[in-house]
Amino acid sequence: MAATGQGSPPVPPTESTRLGAKLRAPAPGAVHIRRSRLLKLLDEVSTAPFTLIVAPAGAGKTVLATTWLAERGAPTAWLTLDESDRDGGHLWASLIAALGTLAPGIGTSALAQLRRSAPASVNRPAAVGPM
Repeated sequence: MAATGQGSPPVPPTESTRLGAKLRAPAPGAVHIRRSRLLKLLDEVSTAPFTLIVAPAGAGKTVLATTWLAERGAPTAWLTLDESDRDGGHLWASLIAALGTLAPGIGTSALAQLRRSAPASVNRPAAVGPM
């Protein structure tokens, strides 16, 4: 919950604030082990249009990615996935939003098509519990 100011009650986050948080890469931690070999591997695949890092939970995927991005300073689209992204329409809408951080307006027609074909999954706000 977000606070609105001193003494104000917490306000539930809106869909746009949740999505905004999913589109920002976390800042790399001040203290971490620099994984030079893995950073070099990321350099080698950096010409690929898409890179997916797969490892078990807690293996350091986010730290590796954010360290590499911070050191390179290249334009990057970031999307943190969560339970709501199990829905295909929601996932595609989130991916379009992530790409829109690099190229505003990209995917506008694709998003409109998604909304026409799957309005319940694309248009509903992410919520906890049944709707």
